[in-house]
Amino acid sequence: MKKSNQSLEQWLEVAVRGRRLNGEISVVRVAEGQVVEIWHDGCAHFGSGGCDSGAVFVGNQPIKVGVGQSTDNEFVREESAAFEFHAPCVVYEYSYNLLGNPVRYFRQNLYVCVSLEDMKAATIRVIDADAAEVKASLAYAEEVQLREKEEKQAYAKEQVEVLIKMGFPRPRAVAIMKAAGPGRAVLSAMWAIDAYQAIGSFDAIDIVLGNLGGSNGFGRARMEVALKALGFPPVGEHSSSGLFKVLMGAHVAIGNGLPPAVLSGK
Repeated sequence: MKKSNQSLEQWLEVAVRGRRLNGEISVVRVAEGQVVEIWHDGCAHFGSGGCDSGAVFVGNQPIKVGVGQSTDNEFVREESAAFEFHAPCVVYEYSYNLLGNPVRYFRQNLYVCVSLEDMKAATIRVIDADAAEVKASLAYAEEVQLREKEEKQAYAKEQVEVLIKMGFPRPRAVAIMKAAGPGRAVLSAMWAIDAYQAIGSFDAIDIVLGNLGGSNGFGRARMEVALKALGFPPVGEHSSSGLFKVLMGAHVAIGNGLPPAVLSGK
């Protein structure tokens, strides 16, 4: 039986969790001096990927006290033996093949012979590690959320500045951005300008947008038909929510009339 490359503490944490990265593992508590049959050596000859089986230990090496079973044919060769355990000792018994993906495990047993204090310490380490992982994950999520919020705020401010350069006073630029959203604020303002040039009446635009532009319930298709029939330019939005956001932003942009600086800039 070979010695494991992992430490006793690592194997005890595996025992506490009852699983490894490759799947579920059976944990067997072994008393001091108890004798257990372990399949400690073996291999397989079938399949392109081959197979392996055996056992590794950490801590005090189990004492071989008797011969167990054996299997030896054209497919598989395995040997078991009786081993006496003395704490602290952990033995990992495994059998798997490499056919397919992922690797298929036939046997995964973890024999644990340690004191109650060692198991308590391992449990505490697992709890602390999990708590630290959760804390780190939450901190990362909060950092990402804060960064996204800052990026959205920065983009919204940029759109307000674009509207101001178009000739809108700052209060109305902010109101347009809030009504249409940062991604559609400038489009709303440009559509409002195009609508005025097509219709030629602020009152007519205000009546249409005031009655129909504030609710998705009217329906995107019906709204597009109504706007086209009344001579309005196409909005150029493919979603219902996007269309109505543009119209709501345009309604704010129109206000009591587009600022002269906006019209002259157009």
